Amino acid sequence: MNSDSGDNDPDDKAFMRDFFCDGKARQFADGDLVAGLECFVNCLDEGIQPPDEVLRWIQGGIREYLSTDGKADIAGALGLKRKGEMGRGTIITRRKTSALSYYYASVMNILIHGLGASIAEAAEMVAARDASNGRGAPSSSWLEEQYRKEWKPKKIGGLNETLDRFDTDDKKTSFLGTFPEYSIPHRLKNR
Repeated sequence: MNSDSGDNDPDDKAFMRDFFCDGKARQFADGDLVAGLECFVNCLDEGIQPPDEVLRWIQGGIREYLSTDGKADIAGALGLKRKGEMGRGTIITRRKTSALSYYYASVMNILIHGLGASIAEAAEMVAARDASNGRGAPSSSWLEEQYRKEWKPKKIGGLNETLDRFDTDDKKTSFLGTFPEYSIPHRLKNR
């Protein structure tokens, strides 16, 4: 499923852009600046060019920062914090936990409700994917516990909308392809 070359074919790139980038771009368009950064990073992680509006926003912030010879705060130049705001309580720290939780809950919900993985299997797969991508991966036991306590579909909005994106076997197979081969239970590979 997951090629060792790391190259995505054009269909995979379109799917990954839809899944990892377009939703964040919509949130960014609605004024969520952190979603703009997440969109930028997610797109680059997947080898996809970020949307133009996100690139222009980042370009504007960097331009403002450079125009002050580096004296301006880059987060402030991007509009990510108010003047004088530092450390805990900034827009990033207020949003980070919520965004990561939503991301992990969404991916686990897709694996469980869209593809038929157990909660434990989904937790293992998500932890393995983040570890293989060099991201600071939470433990599968933590993911499983959070899912059981906090992330069940009744507590996470947007599940049906998310699952609607996986309406074909090709999309489901493509999504499974984003996980390390070793982490995918045999019964899911042969669906």
